[in-house]
Amino acid sequence: MTRASAPSPQWEATPWPRLTPFLQKFTITPLDFPGINPTIEAWFNSSVKLLTNPIITLTPKKNPSTWTKGWWNPNISELQRIFHSVSISHKTRASSKGELKQAK
Repeated sequence: MTRASAPSPQWEATPWPRLTPFLQKFTITPLDFPGINPTIEAWFNSSVKLLTNPIITLTPKKNPSTWTKGWWNPNISELQRIFHSVSISHKTRASSKGELKQAK
C-alpha cells in the first residue's frame, strides 16, 4: 500500500486579514551583541518560530488522497500533452521518428 503525501499548507488560502493585527504588533526582542557566539543562531531560530507558527497554524492544510502523486506538477502534464500530439502525428506520418524520439 502506498502512502499519501503529508498534508502541506495551502498558502493561497492563508487568512491574511486575520493575521494582519498579529503581524502589525509583532516585534523581535533585541539581541545584545557582546560578541558573536552560538546564541545568535538560537535567537534567530526562536524569532523565526515566533513569526511563522501563527501563520502556519491558521493556514489550512491540503489533504492529499492515497492516489495523489507528490511528484506530479503542471509541467509534466504539458510535456505529456506534447508527446501524445507528436505520437499521433507520427502515426499519420506527419512527423519523423527523430521528432518522436526527441519528444519522448
